[in-house]
Amino acid sequence: MKSIFIFFIIVIFSSCNPVKFCTWDSGYEQVLQEPLKKEVIGKYILTEKSKEYLKHNYESWPLQMELFEDNSLDFISNQKPSSEKKWFVTKFDSGYVIELTGICVTSFSTKNNQFAIPISIGDPDQCEGIVYEKIE
Repeated sequence: MKSIFIFFIIVIFSSCNPVKFCTWDSGYEQVLQEPLKKEVIGKYILTEKSKEYLKHNYESWPLQMELFEDNSLDFISNQKPSSEKKWFVTKFDSGYVIELTGICVTSFSTKNNQFAIPISIGDPDQCEGIVYEKIE
């Protein structure tokens, strides 16, 4: 009986199992209805929880990004614009995803009626990531 319990604990807490729950993106829900482009464009900032996760190492993850009408994307690191990329919101299964070209394709999400872009970092089984929330 004890060995069954230990086996169960190992399976529950191993990194590659479907039972493990991630908390870094809790409270965010995937957008289910097509958002208007004018609602999607604007500035997004890194959440405080994401900043804590990064431990002030913002060289690889800028503090802000801005999505423009022409589908260009500009990351702003320490208030200095970086290289431009493209973004697209598309329907996938029952919800919508956002593609940041060359970076990721992730659920386009909301929390408290505010758009958000959760980005998984590394192996998704490790349950680590950051979130950008729309501010304007």
